Amino acid sequence: KRSFPSGWTSNSSSAWGIRIQCAGGGGGGIEPKIGANGRPEIGRSFDLTLTAAASRVDAALLVGLSDRQWGSVPLPFDLGLFGAPGCSILVAGDIYLPLRVSSSGSATFRIPVPNTKSIVGKSFFTQFMILDRKANQLGIVTTQGGRGKIGMPL
Repeated sequence: KRSFPSGWTSNSSSAWGIRIQCAGGGGGGIEPKIGANGRPEIGRSFDLTLTAAASRVDAALLVGLSDRQWGSVPLPFDLGLFGAPGCSILVAGDIYLPLRVSSSGSATFRIPVPNTKSIVGKSFFTQFMILDRKANQLGIVTTQGGRGKIGMPL
């Protein structure tokens, strides 16, 4: 078993992992964080977590297959151009999963991984976007990006 910086872990027979990549942003000094509990293994579920966000607001989890391009838009896409300095879209929003942030500024989204061997080794990218009208002119803040790799159960 080998460990790598930023939370990656790998096992020679079962490559899987989640790592946080790139800095997200938060206008107004708010810096929400993305995290993970569990491992993205086929036939199992793992949680993506949001912490340090504004309380009782709407948010979305973006899940995509790229961190370089979203349709014709190159990534990262700087939201500072629209009034959210320090915030960028880091992942393609192929899947948009809405959620509500709790009164403590946190949220958890459980991700079921299909029990399909053909997806082992495939990567996916994640990021939370949070509506926070007080944070900046656009009213949106973002987390860092996450990168996951599907593996076999240990």
